[in-house]
Amino acid sequence: MSTEGEDESVTAGRGCHAVVVSDSELSPEEDAIVEAVATWVDREVRPQVRELEHTDTYPGGLIDQMKAMGVFGLAIPGPWGESSVSGRC
Repeated sequence: MSTEGEDESVTAGRGCHAVVVSDSELSPEEDAIVEAVATWVDREVRPQVRELEHTDTYPGGLIDQMKAMGVFGLAIPGPWGESSVSGRC
């Protein structure tokens, strides 16, 4: 998903917090995880996010799905139980 001026790059995250990383920086496994999460976000999160925000509703169902996928808590800093994942993901 490269754009002009981003030779050999991909945009991970697809949203307002997207991070541009070089294709060569991600392992095939990391790339597959990023794509799976991005697909899940597009399919499950985006259709609900406005309503969840508007009603100030805790996204319990989405959290459960993240746990089942094994991605819940990946961005938690070290003192609170950081997982051993690549900083690029």
